[in-house]
Amino acid sequence: KNKGYGTKEHIEALKKYGPCPIHRKTFIEKILKG
Repeated sequence: KNKGYGTKEHIEALKKYGPCPIHRKTFIEKILKG
C-alpha cells in the first residue's frame, strides 16, 4: 500500500511512540526533525 514510503498514520505513530530497533535511522532522523 505505501510502496516503501511512510504513511501519514505511520509518521504520526513514530512521532508519538518513537522508533523501534528495526527502523532505518536515516529515515527516522528526517521524519522526527521535520
